[in-house]
Amino acid sequence: MDKEKVLNGEWSLAELYAGSEDPRFTADVTEMDRLITRMDEQSKDLTGEPKELLPRLLETQEQMTELIGKLMLYVSLRQSACTTDAKASSLMDQLSAKLSRTAAPLTRIRQYVAGLNNLEELIAADPLLTDYA
Repeated sequence: MDKEKVLNGEWSLAELYAGSEDPRFTADVTEMDRLITRMDEQSKDLTGEPKELLPRLLETQEQMTELIGKLMLYVSLRQSACTTDAKASSLMDQLSAKLSRTAAPLTRIRQYVAGLNNLEELIAADPLLTDYA
């Protein structure tokens, strides 16, 4: 039986991904790269109306969080089931390296948000932002 489909003979991660070669996995890794690039670009162009900019920034961060969570969960569960799984360790290292590329963009975005004088007003006016207040 395929080690990636049934780990330890007890549980399957196929609901997440059938393996690291699963087209869903590779597509999600590609999407992660795309979102990191988008976040970086957004963080370098924080001009325009905050009421329009904040929801876009938040949407990108939501998508990143969801995708990173799914990818990291899969790899982490693989590692937990088989601590000698070298491929899982390599994947975790790769994902961690990708994740580290979000540090600078997130710092720029947080500094931008912290500098908004009317943040409470902006939050109150947007249901999406209100959900995060």
